[in-house]
Amino acid sequence: MKKIFYTVVFFLILLFQTEISGKPRVTLNNNPITHSNPVGQIVTIQRIVIDANNIRSYFQNTGIFNHNSINSTAGFEWVKNSNNTACYTAGLSIGCYINDSLAQVMASYKGEYAPGYWNNAGVFVTNPDFKIYSVRAGDNELNNPDYANWDKMVPFGAPYVDINNNGQFDPGVDKPGIKNAGQTAFLVMTDGDPTQKNIGEGFGGGIVNPVMKVQVALTIWAYNSPGLEDLQFVNWEIINRGSSDWEKTYFGVVVDPDLGEYTDDYIGCDTTQNLGYCYNGTNNDIIYGNNPPAFGMDYFKSPVNRQTGDTLGLSSFVFFTNSGSVPIPCEEDPNGEPSPAYKMLTGVKKDGSPFLNPLTTPPSPTKFVYPGDPATNAGWTELKGSVQNCGGTNGTVLTVNPVGDRRFIFNSGADDFVVSPNDTQNIVLAQFIARGNSNLNSVTLLKRLSETAQKIYDANFEVTPPPTAPVVTPVYTPTVPGQCNITLNWTDASESYRYWDSVFFFPQDSNIYEFQGYEIYEINKFGNTIPNFNDPLTISGASNNVKLVAIYDIRDNIGSVVDTFFTGVQVPVNGTLQDQFAPFPVLPPYSYPTPSGFPNTGIFRSVSLSSTQFPENYGGVSAFVYGQTYQFAVMAYAVSKSGKIRRGFRLIRNSLTGQTVNYTPVAPPIGTTFEMKNNDTLNTDKRDLGVMPIIKDQNSLLNAKYRVLFGSTDTTYRVIRQLAGNTTWDTLKRVPEGSSRFLSYSQDPAATPLYLKFVDFKSNAYDSSRIVDGVYINVQKIRFTSAGGGTYVGNVGIIRDPSTTRTPDSIQTRRPGWEYRPAGNQFVTGSQIVPNGGPWQSQTMAISSVIRGTWNNVPSNLTPDRYRTIRLTWKTNL
Repeated sequence: MKKIFYTVVFFLILLFQTEISGKPRVTLNNNPITHSNPVGQIVTIQRIVIDANNIRSYFQNTGIFNHNSINSTAGFEWVKNSNNTACYTAGLSIGCYINDSLAQVMASYKGEYAPGYWNNAGVFVTNPDFKIYSVRAGDNELNNPDYANWDKMVPFGAPYVDINNNGQFDPGVDKPGIKNAGQTAFLVMTDGDPTQKNIGEGFGGGIVNPVMKVQVALTIWAYNSPGLEDLQFVNWEIINRGSSDWEKTYFGVVVDPDLGEYTDDYIGCDTTQNLGYCYNGTNNDIIYGNNPPAFGMDYFKSPVNRQTGDTLGLSSFVFFTNSGSVPIPCEEDPNGEPSPAYKMLTGVKKDGSPFLNPLTTPPSPTKFVYPGDPATNAGWTELKGSVQNCGGTNGTVLTVNPVGDRRFIFNSGADDFVVSPNDTQNIVLAQFIARGNSNLNSVTLLKRLSETAQKIYDANFEVTPPPTAPVVTPVYTPTVPGQCNITLNWTDASESYRYWDSVFFFPQDSNIYEFQGYEIYEINKFGNTIPNFNDPLTISGASNNVKLVAIYDIRDNIGSVVDTFFTGVQVPVNGTLQDQFAPFPVLPPYSYPTPSGFPNTGIFRSVSLSSTQFPENYGGVSAFVYGQTYQFAVMAYAVSKSGKIRRGFRLIRNSLTGQTVNYTPVAPPIGTTFEMKNNDTLNTDKRDLGVMPIIKDQNSLLNAKYRVLFGSTDTTYRVIRQLAGNTTWDTLKRVPEGSSRFLSYSQDPAATPLYLKFVDFKSNAYDSSRIVDGVYINVQKIRFTSAGGGTYVGNVGIIRDPSTTRTPDSIQTRRPGWEYRPAGNQFVTGSQIVPNGGPWQSQTMAISSVIRGTWNNVPSNLTPDRYRTIRLTWKTNL
């Protein structure tokens, strides 16, 4: 029951900081193509955020991504919540000829797509169902409408996990989204809305006739598995829904990468990996500081030319320059210029002039600019200049390019590439970011990450998922006026994790990850760098922004974990540079001190905190202050004990940024009085210690009755509740079939209400996953078989509190403290059980002493002046 004079509600406030700033926009030039200027805009702009890992990016239903169009700012943020961004905008543009007329649908700064589809009659159809759908790991049809309505998009290509392998989507059985992804988003869009054809789109744009009748199923997803936390995947499935061929078809991802400060960038490509990238021209960036990262995109799947059977891959990598930077005319942005934009999709400049490689004599035409290696300075890079030519192959040679604002176009197409009606083409791209020990080394690590992403693609996107993320609930306990303690409680959903990795390992390697423990961190809310614990190179310095609070691990022989990683140094071996590797600790992370009690701390599912580790953020006050925001992360981790482990694969944990949450304590209203407070023990109607309810969150108490129902073998139980005023009971805790996971009712609606199992990870901590409505349902296992003898030991009688050292568990009875049910209501004549040397409070005793501490440690309400004189007489039958 709950008695409280005021209702207290706490809000979890997620703060997203956004810097309101702009950069020079593309400008509108003369356009030789006739346009029909659209009137108004009927498309309601929708944006979603993909932020399952270290990246936070925007995707919009007009076809653009990495752009925050709310305030025209960069929309690819890394590290998430740092307010540091690496890309301003991007989008897939398509150009072709239909019956000798240029046709386009462009996406760069605004996007010409609209949500909807082309029906079989060639009519554009849209309605409110055609929106961006987004699902996350752990979602279900009860907590996410997009999850519940996913079946509406399956006919249009929305991906799902076919749980029952019957080849069709079955709601309630199959799971929406990409398998093991932390987040998946889906949208079907077309070029069917003429009001979207915008002459100010940014890259070409504005052609309303002919209409290509393109239909695109767009899927975006991200993983929060180690090694994949700094990349996102994008899949475009493109269908020609018209009745005419698309001739001379070119696809191009137009990218405006602003790596931190946008005025000091360089770009480049790696044709062996179909990779385009942007890196800082110097080793210091105003936004990212020293050793700035590199940002890139990679084609993993590209269009296929049905006529030749060729996979087109990266057919060209070229650039254009913002007009505000005063480039030569043929390299200016082709905003509102469809024909020049199409030329750039083919790999030449706006006027048809070729890009020239200045390292050859004479400079030779190329469709791939800056394909050299910045780290080794081999080949053509921006550090070796360029040729500024328009109207042909003559122009000014620059020996070194000045740094500046860069845009690149990532193309795939050919003059003989025809997309016929109802033909489907597929483009799969990854965008990612990496940070090394210098601006140039960041490019090296970016290429390494590209190789990792390629392996994931080659393995059909089979990845090793991390443990289920802990679901954390905060509790704020008042201390002195204006201040409080913070307690974080979480469930045990992570603890059933066991995964056999057969993606990066052979099955015979037996690389099996098993849950091992929890890490708790406090994060500096003003920090702009976050370490990647699986990459020691990122930890130095960044560890000042993330403080280790505690590690709770299973009591066994694992403890600290060491793995092998790249040192960031390459040494020449037989004329080639070879990476150097060395052992680094990963638990505790490299450069972090060992927390108190670790290793073999035991599994706790709660941590109580009285002070912040970043008092400098709060005016020097270390105590938690109401109204201030603090950041914490609770992460589960698993360890592989395989003897054939690969470098960097020993430990797998939840994403730090994915688990980072803002907590803002809110003070109870003035005058609030709690009759029941944290750590108070509630009475039960059973005079034993089988169940001892303890208040852990006084603000969440409800006026209700609770029951614990024990299984027949006394090894399982479940919890039910009857709210005040109700006549029915509802199950609060249950587990899925075949699992012992202890889940809240809402976490797995498909689960059956089986009895819960007692779980013990060799810990003396209370199991905070058993907290229901602010009450810790402390359930003790009672019956057991004595070690070795196999003799059942039961419990009867009036009992004392258990010893804290008693093993294997409490032996307190679940029966009423004392019952007397003689035949015919015969009066008490004495005990019929003879002591035989059995253990205390066993069946060998009829009565135990009544002392303070009996009845769940609740003192009696009977005062001494109310005692009655009672005489008990025992005699022996003759």
